[in-house]
Amino acid sequence: MSMVLETLRRLTRGPWTEKYPMVRPPAPQGYRGVLEIDASVCRGCGACANVCPSGAIEVAEGDGEITIRAYQDACIRCGECVEKCPFHAMKFSEVYELTSRKVGDVMCEVRLPAVKCSRCGRSFISERLNIDLAGLYPRELRFLATLCPECREKYSAEVITHRKGVSA
Repeated sequence: MSMVLETLRRLTRGPWTEKYPMVRPPAPQGYRGVLEIDASVCRGCGACANVCPSGAIEVAEGDGEITIRAYQDACIRCGECVEKCPFHAMKFSEVYELTSRKVGDVMCEVRLPAVKCSRCGRSFISERLNIDLAGLYPRELRFLATLCPECREKYSAEVITHRKGVSA
């Protein structure tokens, strides 16, 4: 008789589960959901892409802009990018629904205006990062901040060559 009473009691209690997707329960504390990049803080330095073990983050130099893409489907949620970002531009949200038919929904993208090299014209660094780094150069060498790494290397070789009196 007690088994019948217990069965009736449980049947009248109501559902045991949430009515998902009408009712969306909050994510648990510390959950690592969708990776977000704050475009107002990001400098496009590429530190996140350098430490990402799964290659889910890429930095691309385009025509007048630096693009940072984080592919959610390739991200393993290790948190290395969030930890190593020197500008604290990355964080995990509490969004846990990652299914979509559109690539843009499973990819976070930030586009930053870039500085073009004063010698070769290639976009190589974001304007924000260039401003930060230009302040580190002595005043007489600030023009080096407008040169891409390859042109800066060539310029250094030219200066060394001319100081030693060797003609090329």
